[in-house]
Amino acid sequence: MFTTGARIPRGRVFATVGLPQLHPTLGRLLPLVAASLRATDPKAGGLTLKLSIVNRSAIPQYDLPVYAIALRNGREVAAGRTVVAHLGTRGTTTSTLSLLGSSHYGSLRLIASPTIFN
Repeated sequence: MFTTGARIPRGRVFATVGLPQLHPTLGRLLPLVAASLRATDPKAGGLTLKLSIVNRSAIPQYDLPVYAIALRNGREVAAGRTVVAHLGTRGTTTSTLSLLGSSHYGSLRLIASPTIFN
């Protein structure tokens, strides 16, 4: 909450947060990074996933987070995360990810968010 001893003039109230000149602008699309499921580990009840992660851009990625959300009837029932230390330009790697939650799910959503933009 912001408080001030000064009188606030009439008109529409607004706030500018931060210094706009210090915020980077993205003049182009984000680098495309994709994750896909290769297999599940039946011994782990399907809670350990083997993933393939592909960097389809010319920008290398460092400390790349990959998230998995398991859904059943449109509700989240399990989730997990892994981090790829380095994924080179147009590179591909594999990784494992463990889910926490129910092993009974119908669909899986994978999210790989780029960390380096240009």
